Amino acid sequence: MISADRVISQLIYMNEQFWRSAPKQFADDTNVAVMRGNAGKTILLAILSGANAQVFAFTPEHMKRFSQLIAYNVGEYEKTDGEIKVEDWTPGMKSPFSVEDFQSGSDDAKTGEK
Repeated sequence: MISADRVISQLIYMNEQFWRSAPKQFADDTNVAVMRGNAGKTILLAILSGANAQVFAFTPEHMKRFSQLIAYNVGEYEKTDGEIKVEDWTPGMKSPFSVEDFQSGSDDAKTGEK
């Protein structure tokens, strides 16, 4: 019989392997819209990468849980790597760098500065 500890360690290993091998896209920008219809409200999250966009639909409750998950993970990151310093968010704020910066191989891409 396999121990619970062994199963858990295998699941952790598989999860790490998944995240290492999963395809990744750099997110240039995000946008959120609320749609109201016969079925209630739907919150759309668009994640832009260069000329491409992925749009995800959430119920309001699911979006709230998603935002809590993000806040939790940022908090965990900051516990080990220090505070992430950013200016306050305002509507229409753009990413400080974009996919094009990485494709060009510019020094700005390496530092994240413009």
